[in-house]
Amino acid sequence: MLPRTQHVSETFNVKTLLNFSVSIIIALLIEALLVVFKISIHNYKDLPYASTLIAALAFLLLVFAVFIYLVRKSEKEPLDIRVDD
Repeated sequence: MLPRTQHVSETFNVKTLLNFSVSIIIALLIEALLVVFKISIHNYKDLPYASTLIAALAFLLLVFAVFIYLVRKSEKEPLDIRVDD
């Protein structure tokens, strides 16, 4: 049972998802940079793999930006809920 000070929200919590997504994206970007540095030191044959990883991360950032845009747009629009008796 939860203490009285904690409330459980029955709606979708966007802020938690955004924080989690940002931490995952930052970790993947750091990993991509490490892969590029490792490839530049050792062998340039593996460079297409690093560029594919960076392209996938760019696509992920694009999808994340669209998600944030849609969430902010939906928060600005008032809900039109009608109860018919």
